[in-house]
Amino acid sequence: MRNGKFSLSHIRGFLRRRRDFFNEHKEEIDLNNFVVLRGACLITPILFVIIYNLAGLMLRNWSATVYHYAFVPLCVLMLLYWLFNRHGIVPRTPYTSVLCVIFELMVMIPCMLIDTFANVSGTAQFIPLLLVAMPTLFFIQSWIQVAVLVLTEIAFVIITISLKKPFFYVSDTVLSVFALLFSFGVLYLMNETRMKTYELSGHYRQLSQQDTLSRVCNKTYFLEQAEEYLSFTNPETNCVLIFMDVDDFKRINDTGGHELGDRILSSIGELLLSSFRNEDIVGRYGGDEFIVLLKFKYPPKEGFLETKLCGLRDNLKSSLKKRYDRDIDISMGVIYARSCQVELEQLIKLSDAAMYEAKKHKDTFFRIYPYKAPKAGGGG
Repeated sequence: MRNGKFSLSHIRGFLRRRRDFFNEHKEEIDLNNFVVLRGACLITPILFVIIYNLAGLMLRNWSATVYHYAFVPLCVLMLLYWLFNRHGIVPRTPYTSVLCVIFELMVMIPCMLIDTFANVSGTAQFIPLLLVAMPTLFFIQSWIQVAVLVLTEIAFVIITISLKKPFFYVSDTVLSVFALLFSFGVLYLMNETRMKTYELSGHYRQLSQQDTLSRVCNKTYFLEQAEEYLSFTNPETNCVLIFMDVDDFKRINDTGGHELGDRILSSIGELLLSSFRNEDIVGRYGGDEFIVLLKFKYPPKEGFLETKLCGLRDNLKSSLKKRYDRDIDISMGVIYARSCQVELEQLIKLSDAAMYEAKKHKDTFFRIYPYKAPKAGGGG
């Protein structure tokens, strides 16, 4: 019983991991499947023409049947799909997976007809090969691929038994069942390899996007994300940029050492990530400087920024005091944009200047100003 429970829980965990993986990476998987599907829709008609011409030249007394010509309209549809998508129009989830399954059926069904109706007095040539080959083509949910393979096998066996003599249908059934079982192994190995590849690429992508010390976005990735947001929302952008700096951070490094300074920066990154929404962009601009872009559909209400900044500062001060027994303060420069065209370089420049003004005058820890477009000729 214990072994049975372990096996059942192991299977459930395996299936759950697969489901979570597909949900997490669905956009990347759809994109890669789309690229493969687009290429397959071009290559398949070309192979069809080559194979049929070679068969006519190399096999005596061979002639195409009506079942062979069933490929013709399907190849036309594939070419039309390739023509329509050759410039990279990517279908949205879940339609890419559906199109991949349709493509597999468009190949499997005519081949099944050829192996049965067009080859009553011979053994199957295409279906066993396709059962093994199809799992290598697309990266789709295992249960979907298994369903396609099993249903194809069932249909093939039923048609074969109803049409062929015992010698041929026994031979075809045994060969196709072996191919089906082998395809399950191929499907498992291919999907495991693909998952490992995606996980590794995701890990390296995260390393390239994340500041290793504070765990927020590094400067390069922050700028990329901010530019992408502004390009999407301009010329009616509503946003707030907060530029912040740790006061007297050099003194912290000098008195407590760089290791303490690094730990404090790491804690600030952690606190900032927990203080803002998932859609906001939190980054480390360099040294002890952090930067946050708050996205808004509509301009924030009056008093929102002052309340947010005071709460953020109080949370940072109390948390850092509790962790490191030090009084650590920050200065912030804040620029808000209300339904206007925004340039990222100007936005950062203004918030940086506002932060240094707050640091210099010390009457308050922040300065808040509206966004001002750069003057013609490059002036601030």
